Amino acid sequence: GTATFGVTLNVAPAGSVTVAVTRVSGDTNLTVAGGAALVFTAGNYGTTQLVTLAAAEDADSEAGTAVIECTAAGHGAATVTATEQDNDTPPVDVKLNSGGGAVSNWSADANWTMTGGGTASSAAAIANAGSVPQAVYQTRRYGSTVTYSLAIPDGQYHVRLHFAELAYTAAGQRRFNVAIEGAPVLTNFDILAAAGGQNRAVVQVFSNVTVTGGLQIQAVGTTATAQFNGLEVWTAGPPAPQVVAAPAAVAVAEGGTATFGVTLNVAPAGSV
Repeated sequence: GTATFGVTLNVAPAGSVTVAVTRVSGDTNLTVAGGAALVFTAGNYGTTQLVTLAAAEDADSEAGTAVIECTAAGHGAATVTATEQDNDTPPVDVKLNSGGGAVSNWSADANWTMTGGGTASSAAAIANAGSVPQAVYQTRRYGSTVTYSLAIPDGQYHVRLHFAELAYTAAGQRRFNVAIEGAPVLTNFDILAAAGGQNRAVVQVFSNVTVTGGLQIQAVGTTATAQFNGLEVWTAGPPAPQVVAAPAAVAVAEGGTATFGVTLNVAPAGSV
């Protein structure tokens, strides 16, 4: 987009004066698009002349700033601070410690509803936790139904669910189903069986989840209660460019013809 500001001189000059307008520091996406050299005389020194600034499209979500300086020989300089009004959606990076408080870069449990359950914790060391804090796996939110509703912008996201069985000691004692955005992703999931034992971490990852109107993740117990130990949600990157052909199979009658269509899945930067 563009924006303008005005420039005048405070006193009549003895002759012709040229005011140079330049970006002297800050975001390089902000530039002087018009009015870089303004000429003033005794006849027009008090008449406002406009400078046009432009902000280029970029991939970040930062509202960058730049300092624009107006200078002329024999005159004091004037400066204007320009701020980009970014139109990009900030990336989402949610880390929730289910049933527990804030730890490291994980937020305290929030945005949940449940029936027939509560929270619990254990001091037992958790094997296979990797870089995830032990405290994430040592707390849990459980219930016959546990639902997380996250108010995030529409888009594509990756979801990572963290589990550790803290209570039961044998496979088959806890099973539950999990749905993301209403679509089943885990059926009769058994944490202990998947992790290979009690007090062992196991992670389930779901990529490129389409979210509309907020993200909902729900677990429903089928044997005992369902539970979460932690969950992560982060913005998915743009899809890799790909040629799309449809339908995937066509029948061509002998002596006849058939057609199929070809598109691209994303807009190309140029001719492809």
